Amino acid sequence: MGACSLKIIYYYYYYLLLVTGDLNIDVLKPNAPLTKQYTDFLNMFNLTQHVQKPTRVTPHSETLIDHITSNDSKLVTHVDVLPCSNVSDHDAPYACLNISAERFVRNA
Repeated sequence: MGACSLKIIYYYYYYLLLVTGDLNIDVLKPNAPLTKQYTDFLNMFNLTQHVQKPTRVTPHSETLIDHITSNDSKLVTHVDVLPCSNVSDHDAPYACLNISAERFVRNA
């Protein structure tokens, strides 16, 4: 795949793999060669890209280049994009996950 200027966060919780970041691959253009490569890569590893709304909007274009990808779509219960125009030229995608975590117990 081409060069991607991004920060990727890998979160591993039991068997959940969650990859997020600014991939600079516009999945709103499914026929673009890089998007096809990316989609093939996701399919090869049974991964799902969950964000469906544009994450960078200008007066002249809308792109979906900030992704949330997982290996278990059943654990991703909600995905949306928060407008962040006062902070960045990208909006912020977020996901709600159906996972449970043990509470921290302080040792006496």
